[in-house]
Amino acid sequence: MTLSVIVGVVVGIIAYVFLFNVFFPNKGDFKDVVYYYFKPDLLSLIDGEYSKDVMAELKLGLWIFSGTLIGIAATAIVFQFIG
Repeated sequence: MTLSVIVGVVVGIIAYVFLFNVFFPNKGDFKDVVYYYFKPDLLSLIDGEYSKDVMAELKLGLWIFSGTLIGIAATAIVFQFIG
């Protein structure tokens, strides 16, 4: 592993921790998001919770995408300057 990859992973982990507190202010929010992620969409539709399901999956996806993007950007920036 090169230095740029190590820095990118560390920055990505720090971003995940920081963004976790932004996206999920309390533990109940995260539990709900995970619940809706694993609940089939058809069951959510039947239960009348489809909009909650979609928003929860979007929130989880944005959290994962944001942390990953920040880690990749940090890797690219360090690689650009150090090589």
